[in-house]
Amino acid sequence: DSEESDSEEEEEEEEAEEEEGLDLGTIGESYATCKRTLPRRVREAQMKRFCKAQAIQRRLEEIEVTFRELEQQGIKLEKFLRDEGGSPADQKTQWMNQLLYLVQKKNSLMSEESDLMIAVQELKLEEEQWQLDQKLRWYMEKEGKCPCGMGGSGARLGTPPPPRPHCSPLLPQKP
Repeated sequence: DSEESDSEEEEEEEEAEEEEGLDLGTIGESYATCKRTLPRRVREAQMKRFCKAQAIQRRLEEIEVTFRELEQQGIKLEKFLRDEGGSPADQKTQWMNQLLYLVQKKNSLMSEESDLMIAVQELKLEEEQWQLDQKLRWYMEKEGKCPCGMGGSGARLGTPPPPRPHCSPLLPQKP
């Protein structure tokens, strides 16, 4: 939370600086501020996506382990139900209830896994959007326009920026 509040304070200061720059009519200073803050904001967004991807990966691994544990418990309960033909009805009912609980828990985990896979897809789309934004900035700089609309003296490169490695290798690839 302290990092977020520090980041928010920095953003507020930068916005105030940008507003001051516009009020004074110093577009060059405002452009410099924009050029300085943009890479930092991009890095922060990348780190946020990366941390989210890692958290999703950890939770998916935990779910996988829990699936295996539930499966082993279910196998044991099924064996009890099959092998104990002469067991009292109360014992069989208890085992059936335990088995149904395991199935319910497994279904709950499958639902959570599905939600996490949707979050993975969302992260991939955010990454794709980032790459498209980078290309757009490159083309705008090539044409002499600043992506923040300030006009520009951006560096003109010969080729668009290479795509950066993204978080998807961290996440399981499911069809």
